[in-house]
Amino acid sequence: MPILAAAALVVLLLGGWVEATSLSLRTGGAVKAATYTWNSLCVERNCINPVFPAMHEFGNNILTENSNRTWSCAVKRTAADSAQFCHRVVAGYHFSVPQDVDLDGTEEAVFREQDRRALRAYVAHVTGLGRDFWRLTEPWNHDDCIQEVWRMACWTHFPRCNRIVEGQYLRPCASTCSNYIKACQVSCCDESVQCVFNRREEMADGTLRDEDGYADHTSPSPLCTGSALGLRGPLWWMALLLLLPGAGLLVRE
Repeated sequence: MPILAAAALVVLLLGGWVEATSLSLRTGGAVKAATYTWNSLCVERNCINPVFPAMHEFGNNILTENSNRTWSCAVKRTAADSAQFCHRVVAGYHFSVPQDVDLDGTEEAVFREQDRRALRAYVAHVTGLGRDFWRLTEPWNHDDCIQEVWRMACWTHFPRCNRIVEGQYLRPCASTCSNYIKACQVSCCDESVQCVFNRREEMADGTLRDEDGYADHTSPSPLCTGSALGLRGPLWWMALLLLLPGAGLLVRE
């Protein structure tokens, strides 16, 4: 039971952070003016901090953090085997890993570290939702809400290999965020439930921080990370791929 053992270790390492972060109100470390609805019928549901899985960790925006890193496409085609928790999610596409992780120098070690980060985000979020994590150690066997939390955690830490701009992080698609909102029936009585956004927040120490949301694209797409490209998905991306250098080699007379 490798996943259960890994999950137990993560919970022990997290300690009080899960309770302090995921079970907190959505004030976080930022001080900002939120626009609240005057609709007396508004009822909050699954409105936690962070609102979306894996978006924040220890007060930092993970999407912004990842965008400031350089990523490289996984070299080994069996790379997904090293990601135990995310294996079923990332096995369907060629993903990237950060180049600035200094572990034991092997690609597998980087995969395992990203897998641990995704698992940590998953544990924090399902706990924040008030669910019993110990009953959810195999998210692929549970309801749509739990599966969307799992997928978003993995897509955040295992971005799609970027064939268009080498080294650039591909954020999860906005459609994956929308799927999470729908599956978990998320409702907040302010403007926080937005998948695509650009805003400036004032932190507790008075500093300003710019934050961006998810990529304004629908999955499957080569411009963001989400469900694997398939024959039933939009075909416009095929024309885009033909514009890439060397794409002509794929065309047969």
